[in-house]
Amino acid sequence: MGYRFSDTSDWSKQAFGSFAAAVIALISMVLTVQRQPDMEVIFLSLGLLPVVIGVIRGIHYMNRSSQDYINMTPSELEVNHGPLLPTKRANYYDIAYCVEFHNYDRKIITIKLINDKEITFHGEWLTENDYAELKNELVRRTGNDKLFRFRGSEKVL
Repeated sequence: MGYRFSDTSDWSKQAFGSFAAAVIALISMVLTVQRQPDMEVIFLSLGLLPVVIGVIRGIHYMNRSSQDYINMTPSELEVNHGPLLPTKRANYYDIAYCVEFHNYDRKIITIKLINDKEITFHGEWLTENDYAELKNELVRRTGNDKLFRFRGSEKVL
């Protein structure tokens, strides 16, 4: 069962920002090469790295609403953080509890595992229906009716 990223205009803004950063990095690299024509290949390669990363991130953000953000397999939860970051996984029986934090329009869920590791994901990146369904499904699959805890600004309620 997969939950896709919500379709908002924020992804196109993020894509535009990534492409703009890649163009700025490319222009600065070209200007540097013009001033230093005997630049070594290693420095040229390092100058291309931000360009490549910006293009990859831009393409990812453009296609984000067609990608699964959270996938629930029969045995584990998978959270996709993007093309340059690894997918986070947690077995349902390893989940101790979840902390839900709401701040204005942000909904941040932190899954606390029994080995003291954490997996964080953004609830606002899902549709309201998917978000509610995901929470219910997590409670059902872990078998813990008191799985979710809510955190205020400074303390756990």
